Parts: sequence; C-alpha cells; structure tokens
Amino acid sequence: MEAFLGDWVSIRDEVDWTPFMKASGMDDEKIEFYNKLDKEHDTIMTFAKEGDGYIFKSESGPVKYSLNFQLGKPYEMTFDEMNITGIFKLENGALIDESKISGNNATVTSRTISGDTMVADSTTGGITLSRSYKKK
Repeated sequence: MEAFLGDWVSIRDEVDWTPFMKASGMDDEKIEFYNKLDKEHDTIMTFAKEGDGYIFKSESGPVKYSLNFQLGKPYEMTFDEMNITGIFKLENGALIDESKISGNNATVTSRTISGDTMVADSTTGGITLSRSYKKK
C-alpha cells in the first residue's frame, strides 16, 4: 500500500467517459455534468495512512469527497446523493476497489503503479475505462 500513498494528478487525455458512465447506470444529466467537469479540471487523488486504516480523497474543481477505509473491510459512503458500498484490497501489487452505487452496476477499479505513474482501470457493465495519474 505504501507505493500508493501521496497525491496523484490526472494526466490529460481525450478519453470519452460517456460509454463507461452509461454502462454504470448513470443518468444523462450526471454524465453531462461529469464530462464537463473532466474537461475543465484536473483530478487530484490522494491516499494517506490514517490510524489503523487509510483515507482516499478525490478533488476535481468544485467536486470533493473523501472516504476512510481499511483493506479487506467493507466501506459505505454517500457522494452526490449516491449511496456507495465497496471494499479495497491489495492483490499482486494492485489496489483493487470493488464498489457499487445503489441502483447502478458494480464497478471494479484496479490501480497499478510503475515509477511515478499510476494507472486506474475501471470496469462496469462490460466497459473498461483507463486513466493515468502522475505522482505530485
């Protein structure tokens, strides 16, 4: 888990998030909002050690959220009026987040690190989205 700790900034790309968000079950209004947000702001992701667990923070312009978790233990959170449940675990050097937004499809995100780059591959409804981040 040590390699994931710190701040990570999204690398600008031209990836169209729409198919992924549709596959997750997100409505058109939220898809439009998050696509606009992604075009206008970098995403900063932070993992930090906190007590006997960790904290995950995400910030993209005005949208910010955080989540406390322990590896291998279920978590619950509410974000943007969405109830989310999930679990983080380490598998073969990858940080895996299996999550589900109530009323939507489950998503599995696998984060791997090579040097100062983290790649997050998220899969939902048979669609995979890849996003890269640089260590700050």
